[in-house]
Amino acid sequence: MRYLKNLIASEHKVLPDYFQSPESKKSAKRGKISLLFTFASILFFIGTIFCFHRFWVAVLLILIGLLFTAMGKRWLENKGRFHLTGKIRLSVAAGLFFLTLPLHAYYQQVEVVAARNKELIRLTQIKFTADSLLSENKRRDSLHFYISKLRQLEPESAFNSLKDIEKFCADAREMDTLKQLKKSVSRRHASSLISRQKGKQALFVYEKLLSDFPNDANVLYDRANYYVKAGNVKAAVADLTSAINRGSTLASKLYNKVNPMRRRVSYYVTRCCDGTTSNAKGRGACSWHGGVCNWNEPVYEEYRKY
Repeated sequence: MRYLKNLIASEHKVLPDYFQSPESKKSAKRGKISLLFTFASILFFIGTIFCFHRFWVAVLLILIGLLFTAMGKRWLENKGRFHLTGKIRLSVAAGLFFLTLPLHAYYQQVEVVAARNKELIRLTQIKFTADSLLSENKRRDSLHFYISKLRQLEPESAFNSLKDIEKFCADAREMDTLKQLKKSVSRRHASSLISRQKGKQALFVYEKLLSDFPNDANVLYDRANYYVKAGNVKAAVADLTSAINRGSTLASKLYNKVNPMRRRVSYYVTRCCDGTTSNAKGRGACSWHGGVCNWNEPVYEEYRKY
């Protein structure tokens, strides 16, 4: 017996949905399955977004999602040259999905370990920060203690203790403070050496100071002062000149004291009685200027010895 499609007009059919051809039923069933596969592929693609940090799980979910799409089905059928039925697609998808389970467990374990390590690092950093702050406070207290003690010690003891304080300096500001303190202590030490007739040692201290502070006018003045006491005025004048160029008023006063301005005769002129001068020395000199009042009037020039 053969079924004849549309033998009865549609408006006269009693059960229009009952009498259908097998092709129509299969077509309706395929449409529902296709809709379910499309929905499943969307779900797996969404799952991929949430599992993107788990690489191989995300790869398997993408494969499952592509397997459920019509485009993926056509591509596999063209490449494999076989008909990919719904059962095969479901079986392959189930197999891939079960593969994601151990991978998911593995990644979860890795993430737990990573989170534990991260928390351990955080706690270690907190402890390290607390210990560092405690150590930093001790260091600063020690630095301030040594600085206050250095200012109270005798010059020689303070100078010998300078090395002990360097280990407590940690930043540029503290190093600069220590550098200025070194200069002050070294100047005191050099002055103490000079007072004890240890000029050579004092000069060594001044040389070290000038290597660290080449433009310091006070150090130059101190060394010049020593040179004056030692009788080396020429060396003193050289240091004083450098100090004056750097704005030292003390150096200027000492310079004028040890190297004063002097006067000497540069040459002689003939002084006429009207106040003018002449270079003439013979008869007729100053004849138009009231005559000669002084044949050898000296002309002076100012100079310094050094």
